[in-house]
Amino acid sequence: MIRKYPALVHKDPDSDFGISFPDFPGCVTAGKSLEEAHALATEALQFHVDSMFKDGDTIPNPSIIEDVPGHNPQEYMMIPVQFPAEQAQDFMSQLIRQEVSPENIDDFIDVWHKSTTALCELWEFLGMTREEYQRWCIDPSSVEELAASQRSRGQQIQRSGICR
Repeated sequence: MIRKYPALVHKDPDSDFGISFPDFPGCVTAGKSLEEAHALATEALQFHVDSMFKDGDTIPNPSIIEDVPGHNPQEYMMIPVQFPAEQAQDFMSQLIRQEVSPENIDDFIDVWHKSTTALCELWEFLGMTREEYQRWCIDPSSVEELAASQRSRGQQIQRSGICR
């Protein structure tokens, strides 16, 4: 799964292009050109997120750029991060690992509705197959049973699309 995180671009007249990430304080980089800064930001963020996974830290969902204090729409870029299937942060993956409860699904749906970066269907964003999503729509209480079924198979279902 790929997620895109907002990166703020900082540029003073006599400086390189600086990049910082509202979702990852302390993860910063810079480049002489905007293109170099983008490439280095992609590398820095992937390294940072991989390190967080290795340390067992929780990876935040991407911020919605409009919610970032003091953002300027012309001074940000979206940086992609690759999440291996076993590191997925979607709702079903977190439910299977018992990191969230079924009641948290509304929080994920709200993020999907507000996100300008979710280029996928809601069922993909939640980590369900289309069939699981249809079942959940008919019977919302089935989400625990769906998670138990995925958990008993011992691995993540292969998704048909990539959620960006």
